[in-house]
Amino acid sequence: MSKKSLVRLLCILLIIILSLSIIVLINKNKRNNKTDNQEQANQEVIIPIDEDVIIPGDSYIFFGKYIHGKVSSKTIYNTINYCTKTIIPKYYSDLKDASDNDISNYFENNKTEIWKLFNIDNKQDFLSLIKELKQLNLENLELAAVDFVEDDIKVNNDSTDAKLIITYNKDRKIEIYMKVYRELQKFNRNIVFYNK
Repeated sequence: MSKKSLVRLLCILLIIILSLSIIVLINKNKRNNKTDNQEQANQEVIIPIDEDVIIPGDSYIFFGKYIHGKVSSKTIYNTINYCTKTIIPKYYSDLKDASDNDISNYFENNKTEIWKLFNIDNKQDFLSLIKELKQLNLENLELAAVDFVEDDIKVNNDSTDAKLIITYNKDRKIEIYMKVYRELQKFNRNIVFYNK
């Protein structure tokens, strides 16, 4: 073998070794990137929740079914708390001794707000909600607990619906339903409550 042939052979071997090394490094880099992306995808986004927010029991079951939704868990928790700690006690306080006629007038004067949160657009449904609240028969309402009912969480094409059991003053319970849309809705109606 001549010196020229030997140099060619060494150059070819060197090129092959360098090419293989580059291929191995590229594959290793791709595997590391895939692992990093999978780890990032598997990490749960933790949104701090206010201290005084009551997190409903069995929330993990609801969020296990509310996948790919655009409404954050913090927004859902805050909305549930706003409804159960502020709105329902306000309706109860304002209307626990009211006649059906007074409740109808209240509905007419607050129709837009009631529709936004409770998806109630007629007097009869609002009367039904207030009648259920009146059955609590308490001086005032103090929220004790909120729980999702596991068997009553339904996934629909555009939303996830759930039944909530709301406990006031340790032992008085009412049922209310919640619909959380996957896509953000007009008029900021991403979460609505309703009475069956």
